[in-house]
Amino acid sequence: NEQPFLGGGLDGNGNAFSWEAMATASTSYPGAGNRVENGLVWPMLQTDGGGGSLEFEGVFKDQPSVIVPAGQTISFPQYGWQYDLTTSNTLALAAVAVNGDQANQQFILNFSDGSTATYHLDIIDWRTDPADVAGLNSDVWVVANQTYYNTATGGRVDESNSIFGYVVSLGGKTLQSVTLPSNSNVRLIGMKPFESTGVTSLPTNLTATPVSQSGLNIEWSRPAVYSGGPNTAITYEVTVTQGGSSQTFTTTETTYLVAAGLVLGEHYKVSVTPKTSYGVGGTAEVEDNYPSTPPQ
Repeated sequence: NEQPFLGGGLDGNGNAFSWEAMATASTSYPGAGNRVENGLVWPMLQTDGGGGSLEFEGVFKDQPSVIVPAGQTISFPQYGWQYDLTTSNTLALAAVAVNGDQANQQFILNFSDGSTATYHLDIIDWRTDPADVAGLNSDVWVVANQTYYNTATGGRVDESNSIFGYVVSLGGKTLQSVTLPSNSNVRLIGMKPFESTGVTSLPTNLTATPVSQSGLNIEWSRPAVYSGGPNTAITYEVTVTQGGSSQTFTTTETTYLVAAGLVLGEHYKVSVTPKTSYGVGGTAEVEDNYPSTPPQ
């Protein structure tokens, strides 16, 4: 960290990620993580039935820790750290671009039955402000965001920089290898198959507003979904509990109106649980006392 280094660094222009900055990376972006020992942890993705955050291992201090894609094919052993190819249904990638965003990069997934699947990913430049990423491509997430980076002369530049994440489905097949694009302006930091377990973050911004005499207007924001990206279908299970009784509803929207039925002056709790075809996410809750006089 902040030590002189030889070569062109990450971008070929004498700049590189900071080992120390990666360890204290910002977690203010949904699902983002940081470096732990020699791995890059991505909390948005959970493995082993939700038992731990996915980790891209092989991030070493003072050593090159990226692959420059040149059309090579990367093979996977059947078993690896946090994965088993026979049960994996998703592939996670951590990558960045240098010298500007690199659109439409072709990644070919090669399966054990001889078939292939091709994905075209827009790889985002490492110095792009994460706040702008959604506007560039809604299928990109922030794996880690650092506040500064190092220079070859031993200095540092206090400027935001990030590692971005991508997730693709294996389509129910067993992955054998991945053929990378050929682009000297792309840097692959990690790639890992794993068994997706559904939604990894809670619905956010959950509110419950009393309305129309004894009703409740419930609203929330979509959680971060990894398998299939933001277009993955989510069904929400909404439960309203008051006193000794509860009502449960399902919806695919991020709002639900309970038209009537709440008791004036009594405590209530609202729970929202997201579900996808890959599993069940965590439950967000909000509770309050219902007004003693009917809301208008």
